[in-house]
Amino acid sequence: MPFNINEFKGTMSKYGGPARKNLYIFELADGPGRNSGMEVSDLRFFAQSVTIPGLNYQVADYFPNTFGVRQTIPVAVTPDPLNIVFMLDSDHMVLKFLHQWMQKVINYNYSDGAFSAVNGQLPYEIGYKEDYTTTATIKHFSTDAKANYYTDSSANYYEYTFYDVFPTQVTGVDVAWSDNDSYATSTVNFAYSHMKVSGENAATPTERFARGTGYLGLLNRYGVPGQFIEQTGLPRTIQDAINLYSNVTNKANQINSGFSQIKSGLKF
Repeated sequence: MPFNINEFKGTMSKYGGPARKNLYIFELADGPGRNSGMEVSDLRFFAQSVTIPGLNYQVADYFPNTFGVRQTIPVAVTPDPLNIVFMLDSDHMVLKFLHQWMQKVINYNYSDGAFSAVNGQLPYEIGYKEDYTTTATIKHFSTDAKANYYTDSSANYYEYTFYDVFPTQVTGVDVAWSDNDSYATSTVNFAYSHMKVSGENAATPTERFARGTGYLGLLNRYGVPGQFIEQTGLPRTIQDAINLYSNVTNKANQINSGFSQIKSGLKF
């Protein structure tokens, strides 16, 4: 089939045209470096370029018959790191923000002595994760010349949300007398616990008893009375026997109820 330029242009227009790399915005919900004197919301204007992480699966190889053709199965999710190149301002507020954020993660300052604390952290002490992490978002806007991407809430975009974000590296700054017309930059690598994209399928609550692992946990919890009987021996009084019988009967009824829920949740 010959290539038809009009068909190509029509198909691209059908989906809004090619995505443009420069229509994006990076935002932090908060930042441990907020006391540096720089507004957290101002940092987005210094994000010169962003490498939006991709999704990867870590896989394991196996041979079903111990030989022959190799098969591969996914075993873990390994997303890429979030890398951002920041333009630096001449007042050095961006670096100050980032360096103070890094100091929240691990207090790298040893210049004031081994027992000089910063924010309650001695030199090389690691902070609490809840104190140095935040949420970050990247919005990649659709090609629409009419939209004001910074103020128009109706602007169409694809959103990435990153949770428990913190910097793991703030690179050094290259300076040179010969670079008279250049501005300084620093690349920051961020780690995060997990991410969400606006195009993924939304999750729905499920019945826990329909999951094998949930029911195994239930059986494990209900096995405690049996262990108790084995450890404590026979009841010493009639009342002890009545209480023990009632407890075991209740647990047995709950197990039977669990089997009924599993049976009703199975689909053949």
